[in-house]
Amino acid sequence: MNRLNRMWPLTILLAALTISCRMNPPSPSPSQTAAAGTAAAQTAGTATQAPDPGALSLPSQLQGSERILTVYVVDEEESRDMDAEDYLCGVLAGEMRNDWPEEALKAQAIIARTYLIDFLNTKGQSQYGGADISTDEKESQAYDLKGVNDAIRQAVEETRGQVIVHGEQAIKAWFHACSGGKTATATEGLNYKESDPPYITVVESDESAAPPEALEWSKSFTKDEIRSALSKMGLKADSLEPVEISERGPSGRCVTLTFGETEVNAAELRKHLDPQRFRSTLLTGCAWKDGKLTVSGKGYGHGVGMSQWGAFTMAQNGSSCEEIIAHFFKDVKIVQAWK
Repeated sequence: MNRLNRMWPLTILLAALTISCRMNPPSPSPSQTAAAGTAAAQTAGTATQAPDPGALSLPSQLQGSERILTVYVVDEEESRDMDAEDYLCGVLAGEMRNDWPEEALKAQAIIARTYLIDFLNTKGQSQYGGADISTDEKESQAYDLKGVNDAIRQAVEETRGQVIVHGEQAIKAWFHACSGGKTATATEGLNYKESDPPYITVVESDESAAPPEALEWSKSFTKDEIRSALSKMGLKADSLEPVEISERGPSGRCVTLTFGETEVNAAELRKHLDPQRFRSTLLTGCAWKDGKLTVSGKGYGHGVGMSQWGAFTMAQNGSSCEEIIAHFFKDVKIVQAWK
C-alpha cells in the first residue's frame, strides 16, 4: 500500500515493547473477546458478508481453482511462484504484529487481500520485470515470512477469499499505524489526485493503547533537509521563512504549508522529507527555532482508511473484524471472492 504510512521503525517498536506493533500492539498479547461472524457485522449495519463476489472483477492471476502469484522477493533478489493465500500470510506478518487480537489480524488480512486485488487490477504487474507483485513495501505491502505463526495462518485461513467492495469494485484498502484520534480523507492524507472515494470518510478512532511516540511527537529538520525535499518535489523557495500552516483539511490535517511565498503540499513534503520522522500531517505546531524547523503533531502515517491501533483497540474491546472494517470504511460489504 502506499508504504508511506507503513512504517513503524524497529527502534520505536523496541522502545514501545509494552504496547507495540507495526502499527504496534502491547506485549503481553491482549485477551481476545471479539465476537465473530456475519451476525456481528449485520449488527454493525455497514460491512456485511455476501455469499459470492457478484460482478467483482478479479485479475486473471486470481481466477480459477489455482491462484498462483509470481512474487519478486526483494531479500532473495528473485521471483517465486506462491499461492495467493500463502503470500498473504507473509504480508499480514509484515504489516501487523503476530500477537495482536485475532479480530484485528483478520481485519488486516481482509484489507491485505483487497489491496492485492486492487493492485493487480490497476497496475497489472510489479515494477520488477516478470513478477505480479513484490515484497518491496515501497511498491506494495510489507512482507515477513519469518513472522508467520499460527495466529497469522488462522487469520488468513478464516478470512480466505474475503474482499472489501464498494458497489462492484474492490476498494482502495488504505491503512496506517495511528490516526491521532481522527482519520483523514484521501485528498488531505495522501494528496490523492482523483475524487475522494465515497467509502473514505473522517471518523473518530480510539487509540488509547498506542505507544506515546505514536500519539504525539515532535521532530526538527535543518534548512538543507527542507531544501532537498523541496528539490525532489520540483520546488524551490527563495526564502524558507516565515513558515505557516496555510490550509487544513476536514480532519484538521495540514494540507498546505507556506515557506516564505512558496506553497507546499504537506503530504508530499512528508513523503520526500522523511515519513519516519515527519510522522503525520495532523500538525499541532510548525515553527523555526534555532535555525531548524520544529514540527510537532499527532498520529503516525497518512491517516487514511483503517487505523491499526484503532483496530487493535476495537478488537480488544470485543469488536469483530467486520465491525472494524465497517467503522473505517463507509457503506462497504465483504464478499467471498473465492473459497
